[in-house]
Amino acid sequence: AIASYVPEGRDAARTIVALGRAEGLSIEPALAERIGDEAGGNQAIAASEIAKFALYLDASPEQPKTLTSEVVD
Repeated sequence: AIASYVPEGRDAARTIVALGRAEGLSIEPALAERIGDEAGGNQAIAASEIAKFALYLDASPEQPKTLTSEVVD
């Protein structure tokens, strides 16, 4: 058996920030926490949404962009 827990709070926000960094996005911790909450703690959904935001902003690790709440809204 394997115990697996959904990241919560700061751990979830750090995970979202790391996912964003991999896509070329800079995400503030408060916005990362919001994205995690809206994804219901599901990392696959959060990663998919972050990929969409990166595509929308034309972000990449070579050309990073900042993800703002205006884009997410």
